[in-house]
Amino acid sequence: MKYIILSITFLFFCVSCEERYRKFVFNNSEAVKVSILQDSSEIGLPLEMIKYNDYLFISDFRGDSLLWIYDVCNNKMVKKYAPVGEGPNEFLSPIQFILIDSTFIIHNRWHFNSGKYIFNKADLTFSQIEEKISLSTDIDMIFPLNNNSYVASGRFKNSRFVILNNQGKITSTFGDYPDYNSEEVNIPNFPKFMFHQTQFTGNYKENLLACVSSHVIEVYDLSSITPKRVFRTLLSPYKYKYSEGDEWATAAAIKNTEKGVRRIYSTNKYIYLLYDPNIESQEREGYNIMENEIWIFDWTGKAVLKVFPDLNITSFCVDELDNVIYCIVNNPEPTISKINIKNLI
Repeated sequence: MKYIILSITFLFFCVSCEERYRKFVFNNSEAVKVSILQDSSEIGLPLEMIKYNDYLFISDFRGDSLLWIYDVCNNKMVKKYAPVGEGPNEFLSPIQFILIDSTFIIHNRWHFNSGKYIFNKADLTFSQIEEKISLSTDIDMIFPLNNNSYVASGRFKNSRFVILNNQGKITSTFGDYPDYNSEEVNIPNFPKFMFHQTQFTGNYKENLLACVSSHVIEVYDLSSITPKRVFRTLLSPYKYKYSEGDEWATAAAIKNTEKGVRRIYSTNKYIYLLYDPNIESQEREGYNIMENEIWIFDWTGKAVLKVFPDLNITSFCVDELDNVIYCIVNNPEPTISKINIKNLI
């Protein structure tokens, strides 16, 4: 009898371990049609999208300006901003673009500074409202926690994240890296950072912060001095190889690892992930390429819906009031489009 109990216990342990490393499964999914809007944009390589009032703001990796402004009422591009250059009012690619209430934050990542702006609808320009903050060269991405502090990812020896004050100085640290494969425990932080590069989004109503890397989503409660993790969920299995030196590190997914999360967006209801289900070698070896998917979670980590668009989305944002996902698809050039999500979620 003792041996039977031990066998059952061992079997349960093995099944539990196997489930921990599996790709996340949604119970609900929906195929949707992407509608092409009239204007075919001049965007080079779109990154982030934000909707504010009647405009889409789209950051671009290429070009002489790194931010496009698109009028959704008239379906046309109306303005370019963020000129490329080394000057004090110029930007280097890629920029990080954040909207909090009516305040825009532009993180000029390769100038190692960040500024706050308001958008002037009359002439479609931005006005800087505070002195820019200088950031350490170890900082990668930032996200405002409130008016006086930011969370940041980057190259840190003893933690995954840091808290910055409004002068850009580190005041505290928190967080650790995922360990969803056995080899990862012994990998140094610098290569881990290179693989688990993080995108942030927040829910200020519930005081929550989402941190998403290519294969893992986690949410932190910001109610206490030190952020407390609410959940961490593996989206799909991963393994990577790495190299490092005194001041450098590289990390690359192994052949059969899915590309994973490309972009994120959130509202007070949901966290939206743009997920690439293809593996790194598929395109090189001539396999059929699958379209990117939209994975939707609520802020407790509950899976809501997996969406299968009929065109390949590269960037997106969500307007839940108008029941629309605005997106960019390759058609074959980057083209602004939309998905009707009424009655979908």
